[in-house]
Amino acid sequence: MKYKKLIECIEMLRYSEEDCQNFLLDLEIRGQNTRQQKMFNYLLSCRGNYEEGQLEDERLLRIIANDQKPVHEGTLRDLAHELVRKIEDFLCLKEIEEDELLRVKVMTRVYKKRGSNRRYINTTTKSLEKVMPDEEMAFHFNQAEKHHDAYFHPGATFHHKKEFSNFPRDARYHMTVAHAIFYLKTCAEDVIRKKLYKEALSENFEKELAAFLVFLPHQVREIPLVNLFEKSVRFLSEPTIESYQSLKIDFIEELNVLQSEKKALLSYLMNGLGILTYKGSRIPEHYDLIKIGLQQNLFVEHNSIAAQMYINIVSIFSSMYAKDEVNSFVMENEKYLRYEGVLLDNIKRITHAYVFFTEGNYLRVRAELRKIKTRDMIFSVRKYVLDIMAIFELIGTLDLTVLLERCRNFQDFIRKRLKNEELKEDQAVKLRNFIELSCKIADVKYNFRYSKTLVKVKLENMSGQVSEELWLHKKIQELR
Repeated sequence: MKYKKLIECIEMLRYSEEDCQNFLLDLEIRGQNTRQQKMFNYLLSCRGNYEEGQLEDERLLRIIANDQKPVHEGTLRDLAHELVRKIEDFLCLKEIEEDELLRVKVMTRVYKKRGSNRRYINTTTKSLEKVMPDEEMAFHFNQAEKHHDAYFHPGATFHHKKEFSNFPRDARYHMTVAHAIFYLKTCAEDVIRKKLYKEALSENFEKELAAFLVFLPHQVREIPLVNLFEKSVRFLSEPTIESYQSLKIDFIEELNVLQSEKKALLSYLMNGLGILTYKGSRIPEHYDLIKIGLQQNLFVEHNSIAAQMYINIVSIFSSMYAKDEVNSFVMENEKYLRYEGVLLDNIKRITHAYVFFTEGNYLRVRAELRKIKTRDMIFSVRKYVLDIMAIFELIGTLDLTVLLERCRNFQDFIRKRLKNEELKEDQAVKLRNFIELSCKIADVKYNFRYSKTLVKVKLENMSGQVSEELWLHKKIQELR
């Protein structure tokens, strides 16, 4: 796509209508030529939908042309480059205005660079006196740097060094806290990635972790965030229901004091729950964690929500038959899906299908699913599973043979994807168990071949190793 960087910058501005207006006003106040304004307004008016021909040079040349100067392709490139720089400057300035820590850091750098020793030392010491709510890694790195720079600044007099006698110790403390958070967080990330991809941890991992913790001061290990990351590493290394519950309780207790690391800690709970050997459905636990995430606004970041997270939330609300919550979530968050074309269409269709399922509108579920055209593994599996559930609910309107045929197609799909190594064995087991139980429950309900008790026992034996376990339990309970 032409002018990709400029378009990306304009899309960042489009997150806020106020930012767009302020940027245009800034261009006018600076007395810039109208060509920049015309180019900006035109690209802004496209609203992210750049159809074929809209970015052709000839079209852009006609839009920005005036009678003052000749316009050529080089002019367009220069205008685009200048606009990119101006938007970046505008956004940087806005970030500095909104972030007090960043503003102080930039100003102290200005004072230091331009030789204003008195202003540098006064600004640094005053910023250290402020009580900052964000007791996390960035804060401690920042505090360590300020204490260090104030003490070792070349303009600091003997009087200042005497006044700042505790600064070296305080710098060491804050750097130790920042390092502890950094080390334990990266350990947790390392463990969860290895677990998710079924890879072995380094042989020295446990020894290195133990050695690090031995030399970590007790007062640092007692800091809530450090303690939570340490617990996260231990839980993810050897996941048990007890360590999960303990981490979850501590996480909830510290929610009010945690800041930027809430999202990382919540992801460890959610991912750890997925790799935990768990008897029964994990859906209710995931449901609780999602509600925490929504209350804390952890899923939308920079006006964007990840597709996989969005679909997972909708599917979990649907599994819990949380009709009001799933409708509310889709209405409030669909606008944050920053995707385009077929991918965006498929995301909306699969999530709308889940919404219709929750509402009991099974014909519309199947209609939405038929519109999804993809070979993507995740979409395809969800499409098969949800379609089988919808067909089951429609038996009476549809013949039982429709369900059995769809189940056979799904079995073939699983076999092919396993052969191509696109599907993991543990995933295949859960899906095959789902197919088997769906067919057996249908046989009990419509052909009377099995007893309700036998199917119930089979599900209990498969507990934790079957997809859509909550729905299967519900269908068994409905049997006479």
